[in-house]
Amino acid sequence: MIIKVTDIPQGGRELEFVLAAARLSGRASLHSKRANLGPSYEFQKAAQVRIKINLEGSTVLAQGSVAGYYLTSCSRCAEDVQAEFNIPVQISLKIKNSNDPNHDIEDVNFGFYDGREVDCASFCEEFVLLSLPYSVLCDDDCKGLCPLCGINKNSDKCSCSAKQPADSPWTALKDIKIM
Repeated sequence: MIIKVTDIPQGGRELEFVLAAARLSGRASLHSKRANLGPSYEFQKAAQVRIKINLEGSTVLAQGSVAGYYLTSCSRCAEDVQAEFNIPVQISLKIKNSNDPNHDIEDVNFGFYDGREVDCASFCEEFVLLSLPYSVLCDDDCKGLCPLCGINKNSDKCSCSAKQPADSPWTALKDIKIM
């Protein structure tokens, strides 16, 4: 959603729009592959954005929230998890000026615009991507997968959980006594 600065009235402007699910999924996937971090995220529905933008001099102030759902996998048992998010958005945008010493500052609550238009969807997407958790659990009490047989210990019992392989590097630690 691109807004012309001249279209922002004195008292500010309320905006409601959606962030496309396919675009969010694509950007989240690109981010996790590039950084080789965390799980993948799939946004099945568009995220709802509600923000108010104000103009103070040439600075654009935006405040509001982005809400929606994503699908990912549990970090312990690898089962699908659908999670809800409601992320606060607050950012100050100044006119981009190459002579400005703050031009290279990387701050999620501070940014730049070209002086004529503000791309609200772009900074809202950034807030969503930066708020995605590194680790997601299906339940706080998730038992995970058995490291020996791979069975999901939340739904099935395994008989190998008490066994330790004889060639395990941890075998030597069983004889250590802690006082």
